[in-house]
Amino acid sequence: MNQEPSRAFTPAAAIVAIILVVPATLAAGLLVVIYKWFLSGVLTTSWLPGIVNKIALLWFPSLLHGGIAGLLAMAGTRRLFKYADLNAVTYATSAVYVTLSVLIWTLNLRLYGVQEDTVSLAAQTIGLIAGLSEGRR
Repeated sequence: MNQEPSRAFTPAAAIVAIILVVPATLAAGLLVVIYKWFLSGVLTTSWLPGIVNKIALLWFPSLLHGGIAGLLAMAGTRRLFKYADLNAVTYATSAVYVTLSVLIWTLNLRLYGVQEDTVSLAAQTIGLIAGLSEGRR
């Protein structure tokens, strides 16, 4: 039984997806901590350049963190709202979190300048959008 997306469930599904990103981020954070713990012993040796350590231990985990959080949030939303328009839900959720990220990023740049956390936040936001987009399928 393949039913067309209903506009009646879409606003509620968008609100639920926005809320589900928070616990999904916490769950994804646990996986990223395990990833960092596992690789920190391998990559902190002196034979690798510093940029490889930053990519493997800071930027990639942020991208992974956002991606897993987006996948989990959309999987929960898709399970709860089978007939909602998940494309609209993805766009709404992405718009909320991109706006928050840009505000935080701007404040961070104003107060501290460009730092590693600035790039990490951008990577996490890109991962979240990718996870939300893939989770709707």
